[in-house]
Amino acid sequence: MDKAWDAAIWAAIRNLPTSYYGPKSGVGLLLSAPRNSWNVGVVGLGAGTLAAYGKPLDAFTFYEIDPLVSQVANSKFSFLKLSQATVKIVTGDGRLSLEKEPPQKFDLLVIDAFSGDTIPTHLLTREAFELYFSKLKADGAIAVHISNRYVNLMPVLAEVSATLDKPAVLVRSYLNDTSAALPSVWVLLANNLVAFRDMPRASLNALPRSPGFEVWTDDYSNILQLLK
Repeated sequence: MDKAWDAAIWAAIRNLPTSYYGPKSGVGLLLSAPRNSWNVGVVGLGAGTLAAYGKPLDAFTFYEIDPLVSQVANSKFSFLKLSQATVKIVTGDGRLSLEKEPPQKFDLLVIDAFSGDTIPTHLLTREAFELYFSKLKADGAIAVHISNRYVNLMPVLAEVSATLDKPAVLVRSYLNDTSAALPSVWVLLANNLVAFRDMPRASLNALPRSPGFEVWTDDYSNILQLLK
């Protein structure tokens, strides 16, 4: 009986979004908003957790530079195979791969490559975000995952937001949001505030700028000033 009960519980929860991607995370709040269908691009595959949000009319395209990560996501985790969405994995550098995509395609573009101790700075420059915005629909949004124990990336995104004149909000989630969710920090950017209209206002915080901080470009970045 206990084994049958455990199996039933596992079957019920094995495709729930966990870790930094719970329903009250920045990206979770966006993907929980009502929409007939979602066309989602994700730079950084990980375990493929975000595919758990996929519904039958949705499409999720993951951009992953490391083929081994794709192999592990498909063989050791169930998020990709159990997703109801159409799921595609593109192998290669996320920014270079996105350059080949048609414009005005995504409802949501997730940039999720900054949780480790190595920060791919080329994904955080003004030019990179100009590219990201060119791939969004008019009411689309960009969700950047910046949970990191080593660096604080908020100043980078605040300056990108100000330089490109795009609204940005900060969303923090905490341990008690769901039983399997971790605390997370997300920054959401959009062409206009319409993209955030279905999100609870209490979850959206202002993104503070740091005086004297220079926007990162393809010719300039300084990770040392962001160390915690």
